[in-house]
Amino acid sequence: MKRAPSTIDEGSLLEHGRRDARYVYVLRVAAPDHVDHLCDFLRRVRIDVATLPDGTVSAAIAGAPTLLHELRELSGYVTTWNALHAGSTAELVET
Repeated sequence: MKRAPSTIDEGSLLEHGRRDARYVYVLRVAAPDHVDHLCDFLRRVRIDVATLPDGTVSAAIAGAPTLLHELRELSGYVTTWNALHAGSTAELVET
C-alpha cells in the first residue's frame, strides 16, 4: 500500500476499476465515550471501521465507484451521526 498523508491509505483494485476500499479515512470524535456508538452506527451502514490507539476511528467504504462518491457518502454519514448526537461531534480528519 502506498501511504499518503496521515489520514488516507489506498486500497487494492478489483475488477472493472473498482477497489475493495479506495481509501481509509480517519474520524475524530469530540467525546471519547461516543467512539463505540459511532463505530456501531457506521457498521450498520456497511462501512468498515476500526478504533485506533489514539482514540480516532478509521473508516473505509468497500466498492465505492469513485473517490468522490466515497468521500461524499462518508461525509453524509458523519453529518447524520452528528445530527443524531448533539452532545458530541465527529469530524473527518483532513490534512
